Amino acid sequence: MNTGQLHIERRTFGETAILDCTGRIVVRREAEYFFDAAAFAVEKSRSLVVNLAGVSAIDSGGLGLLVLLHRLAGIYSCDLKVCAAHGSVAKTISLMKLDTVLDVHRSEDDAIGSIFRNLGRCFSRAIPTDHRRVLNSVKRVAAERR
Repeated sequence: MNTGQLHIERRTFGETAILDCTGRIVVRREAEYFFDAAAFAVEKSRSLVVNLAGVSAIDSGGLGLLVLLHRLAGIYSCDLKVCAAHGSVAKTISLMKLDTVLDVHRSEDDAIGSIFRNLGRCFSRAIPTDHRRVLNSVKRVAAERR
């Protein structure tokens, strides 16, 4: 998908949608395009990683859309991660304190790892204690074989 100012490539990793953004997320057609692509991914995926590595600029409208996307993800029970923001984009996110609202990670690997760590916590809470011991021993044996 491409609007001239913003290019978005959608990939998947298991049940996680990854949006690789390149260009600028600014008020105009680009911001609307970004939100439409991200909202579709939120509705269809259990988790979404928005990779901002290729984003050179984001304005208040783009930041507002990230917050709106965060709220939409909550409604759909989608785990939203934002990653790889750098330069002025990372600085703007930090200055606006959005790193306290959004789940921001330094890299795509960190974001995906966080999703799997969250899944592990969910599964461990759902397993009765005696079954957890069995699961832990299986994990230990598997780790020893590596």
